[in-house]
Amino acid sequence: MMKKIKMTVIIMLMIAACMMTSCFPKAYTVKEEKDQLARAIAIARDYQEKYAAPARLKENTFRVYDAMPEDEQKLYLTDWVTGEILDGGEYSMYINTESKEVYSDKGWTAVQAYGQSLVGQLYGLEEKEMIVTVWGYTKLPFRRDDASFGMVTLSNMLPAADRIDESYVSDILEADSYHFTYHIGVGEGVAIDQFKKRDFTLLGKNVSLRVRRYSDAAFANRKAHPGGSGIDDREGLLDEYISDEDSTAEDGAMEAGSNDGYDGTWYAQDESGAVLIINEGKIRFMLDEIDDQGVFEPVSEADHIRLSVERKEDKLFWFYEINYYAEDERIVAYTWPEDDGDGGYKRTVFKRTLYEPADTPVVISL
Repeated sequence: MMKKIKMTVIIMLMIAACMMTSCFPKAYTVKEEKDQLARAIAIARDYQEKYAAPARLKENTFRVYDAMPEDEQKLYLTDWVTGEILDGGEYSMYINTESKEVYSDKGWTAVQAYGQSLVGQLYGLEEKEMIVTVWGYTKLPFRRDDASFGMVTLSNMLPAADRIDESYVSDILEADSYHFTYHIGVGEGVAIDQFKKRDFTLLGKNVSLRVRRYSDAAFANRKAHPGGSGIDDREGLLDEYISDEDSTAEDGAMEAGSNDGYDGTWYAQDESGAVLIINEGKIRFMLDEIDDQGVFEPVSEADHIRLSVERKEDKLFWFYEINYYAEDERIVAYTWPEDDGDGGYKRTVFKRTLYEPADTPVVISL
């Protein structure tokens, strides 16, 4: 009897997943997929030998980055494959199998550190007086031979280099192809007017600012908890400034659309392995055998952008609500309230970095 109940539950879950998932057919064969993965792994091995000799490729994580061209309802192979590499931590890779270019987020800590030093230099702030997060992206064609596929957004990714030093980072900050947003938090003793009045071209060529001034207590709390996990986004907020170069609504709400700061690959901050890929109005959710895709409209809210996914006839996207918070670079998504059998509205947090579980405490019995 128990076995029958378990089997019934499994079947019901599978049916629910199929109902909620709008899977698009693939316009490529398994052989074509395997051939592209083999080419990508070969390119990644060359990259590893030249730029990251001690590192180890996680070949089982390599996936083709398929996409739909305009006015199509099928998935096609693009020039790109994604994967991961172990090099003192887990890092993401984007490999172009046509140009043989490799991008990785491993060196982004150098951009972060150098950007923070520039902010301190420009505004006369010490490290203890500021919280700085530098976010950047570049856009490249999905397929060089077909513009209808649009562009892929590589967030916090850097092209392969022999050495990622200040000279390299400075060149990236001045590159036409990159766009950067500096998220800056300060305490109540720092005047926000200086951010409005001072020329900030020192920070890079295509740069926008998002500055928030907090009460000293709120600033100290955020300083003690990097990433802002579990902290209300507007707790202790006194003033806010968003530069003209960044799009912002007149009433202070975040403006959706032109900056597309949410574009890129996002990883669930839990052990599920779920991934969100967002690019130019299209969204894709992947978890185990689930591959759900849709299109969305960005809607400006007071402190975030809501990604409103269009419903396709009787098919629902996996998430009911998806919110992007620019300040601490995270997406918070909720499942549909009634569809998982126990009330629904389950919360998942996504970040641009792979999930790193906390160390399990060791209990010693005496």
